[in-house]
Amino acid sequence: MARRGRHALYAPLRELWLAYVARATEGLTVGDEAWVARLVQSDLHGSELHVTHSRDAARVGKHGTVVMDTPNAFHLVSPDDRLLGARPRVVADRI
Repeated sequence: MARRGRHALYAPLRELWLAYVARATEGLTVGDEAWVARLVQSDLHGSELHVTHSRDAARVGKHGTVVMDTPNAFHLVSPDDRLLGARPRVVADRI
């Protein structure tokens, strides 16, 4: 089976995540402490994350859809269908 098209397969999951987080943060102001707390507690499967800081400079700027979340790393599928691992210290600042 070809590796191409995997990112596109997760488009419905991204849409579901957007609806989920909208419901989870309903009534809260974006950026407020309560909004951030709710977002940090949310399930991130399906969210689009961007790597903004990394010891490995080659990872900075990479982004993709979260397909697996472990205690030590997020696993993302990038728009060019690559599986990326990102070790979080802080949740990405752009979701």
